[in-house]
Amino acid sequence: MNEDKILQMFFDIGRWTKAIEKGVLKDIRKDQLIRLTDEHTRMAMAYAMRRGKYEISPPHTAKIPKDNGAFRTVYANEPKDRAELGIANDLLFELMPEMLHSSCKSYQTGIGCGKVVTEVSHRMTETGNSGCLGWKSDLSKYFDSVPIRFIDEAFDKVEAKHGQSALILSLIHIGRCRRPTLGRDGCSWHH
Repeated sequence: MNEDKILQMFFDIGRWTKAIEKGVLKDIRKDQLIRLTDEHTRMAMAYAMRRGKYEISPPHTAKIPKDNGAFRTVYANEPKDRAELGIANDLLFELMPEMLHSSCKSYQTGIGCGKVVTEVSHRMTETGNSGCLGWKSDLSKYFDSVPIRFIDEAFDKVEAKHGQSALILSLIHIGRCRRPTLGRDGCSWHH
C-alpha cells in the first residue's frame, strides 16, 4: 500500500494534543476527550479510515434564538466528531494555504469571532469619518448551496498535491454524493 502522507499527518500526536486542549476549553465531556488520548482508539480510527468504514455521527439540530424572537436552526456535530473534524480542518488549511482567500476569516486556527470583530472595527476606524459605514454578514445558508462538484474539486486538488488519502475518502464519505470504491490498493475512485 502506498504511503498516506495526509493520514500520517492527521494522526500526529501534537495535533491530537492541541485538539484535546481545545476540547477542554469548549467543555467537551472529559470522558470523550480521555478516550481520544488512547492510542488504541486512534489506531482503530485509522484502520477504519483505511478500510473506508470510518463514519461520524450525523449532526443534530439546535435552535439558536434570534433578536426578533424567532429561532435559527443550526446543525452541530457531536463533541468527539468536532474534535476530529477540527484536526482535519486545520490540517487542510496547513496543506493548501494557496486555496485560502486572504479575506477568508472562518475556520482558521487562531481566528475567532473576537479577532474578526476587532479587525473589522480597525478597518472601519481607518477609513475615517467620510460617509456612513456599516458591515453585515450572514452566511447561514451559504455552504448548503455550494455545488458538490466544487467541494470534490477542492479535495482533488489536495490529493493532486499531497497524494491520495484515506482521510480525504472519509471526509468525502461523511455526507457527500461522491463515494469511494476501495480496490486492492485502497485508492480506487468511483463517481
